[in-house]
Amino acid sequence: MTLITGLRCSDAVVLGSDSQKTVERTLKTKTRKLFCSRHRIIWGVAGPISAAQRVEAGFNDLILDVDPDRDSGRQAVREAMLTAAKEMQQPDGHLAGGHFRGLFAWYSRDENRHHLLQARSDGTVELQDEGYSAVGSWSSKDLAQFAFFGFSSSGFLEYETLPLEAAKMLVHTVTDDAIKVSAQGVDGPVQLAVVTAGSAYVLESSDLKPVQDTGVAFKMHQADFLKRTDKPVDEAEARGLMPGGDRGEDG
Repeated sequence: MTLITGLRCSDAVVLGSDSQKTVERTLKTKTRKLFCSRHRIIWGVAGPISAAQRVEAGFNDLILDVDPDRDSGRQAVREAMLTAAKEMQQPDGHLAGGHFRGLFAWYSRDENRHHLLQARSDGTVELQDEGYSAVGSWSSKDLAQFAFFGFSSSGFLEYETLPLEAAKMLVHTVTDDAIKVSAQGVDGPVQLAVVTAGSAYVLESSDLKPVQDTGVAFKMHQADFLKRTDKPVDEAEARGLMPGGDRGEDG
């Protein structure tokens, strides 16, 4: 089972994922789940590992400009997903390992903007206009819902204004929280991938440590705020005003 999350911020898109691979239903091991194509498209697939491998091969065969425009990138993703599905199709029409979904992100040089796209093995592709998304394996849809709720409940942060480092922390936190509350066969550590106007890359383990530490500090700050025992200062009182806008007797 797999979880892939994505968030578009002010100058990048950040993807997150779990890192657990299940072999023969019982053996748990860690594996890479986020990738970067030579066209500077970052992506991850929720489904069997064979699906990710075939999508990667499909990208390698595509003739596509680096930093493609929206329509070219969308079509490339669709072709890669359909090619993977075709290669996995069994004689009875079913896909070996089942259907799969993916999140893809890239920067369009011509349009000077980033795109976040969700795609399915049936060729359906949808741009994520909300700026965030999450997909899980077909057998673990609730897992994606946990992550989706994590993003939507923090919408007040105005994602498209967040700097990259804050977006990394948020994606890491939301993905990690979804993994921890789920009992559906996923585990960390969380993986992250980033695409900016000039680069696309998957973060190494050494780069994830400061992101994780920032996330822990962020959670501690939230906890400290909720545990405050002092009475918050009312804005009207701070201005020397009584409720309703009238000044007190000394006014």
